[in-house]
Amino acid sequence: MAGALAAVPTLTQAAKEEFEWVKKEYFAREQMALGKIKEGVIMAIEHPGIAAGSATVAGIVLLKRPRSYLIQRVRRVFVSKETLLSGIQAEVNHMRQTVNLMSNESQKLMDRAATAEKRFQKGWNTLRHVVPCLTQLSFLFLFVFNITLEWMYTFSGKKGVPFKISGLASQVKKEKRVLNSALTKIVNYGVPI
Repeated sequence: MAGALAAVPTLTQAAKEEFEWVKKEYFAREQMALGKIKEGVIMAIEHPGIAAGSATVAGIVLLKRPRSYLIQRVRRVFVSKETLLSGIQAEVNHMRQTVNLMSNESQKLMDRAATAEKRFQKGWNTLRHVVPCLTQLSFLFLFVFNITLEWMYTFSGKKGVPFKISGLASQVKKEKRVLNSALTKIVNYGVPI
C-alpha cells in the first residue's frame, strides 16, 4: 500500500500535465474557430449578396422544412404547367377538329353549289327551248280559238256552207296534230302540264 501511495503524486502530476495540454489545445482550437467565424463575418459584411445567397442555400439544403416546401412548390408548378399544357393541347385538338369539320362542310357546300349551278344551267337551257314552243302553242291556241269563232259565226249566220266546214275540219285536224307534237316536246323537256 505504501508503494501505491508513493505512486499517487506522480499520477496526479501526469494528470495535471495532461489536463494542461488538453486546455491549451482547446484554447488553440477555439481561437482558430473564432478566427474563422470573425473572418466569415467580415466577408459577409463586405459581400452581403454572397452571404445572403449562401445562407439561403444552406438553409434550404440543410433544414428539412424549407427543403420539403421548396420541393412541393416546384412539383406544384410543374404539375400545374403540365395540366395547363394538357388543357391547351386539348383545345388545340378541338380547334383542329373544328377546322377540319368546317373545311369538309365548305367542300360539301361547294360541291352542292356546283351541282345546283349545273342543274340551274340545264333548267335554263331547257326553258330557253321550251319558251318558243310555248309561244307557238299560245299562237296555236289563238288560231284554234279564231277558227272556232269563225266556225260558230259560219253556222250561226249562214246556214249550209258545206265546203267551208269540210275545209275547217281538215284545218282543225292539222292544227291538232301540230299542237300535239308541240305538247309532246314540252312534256319531253320535263315540264308538267
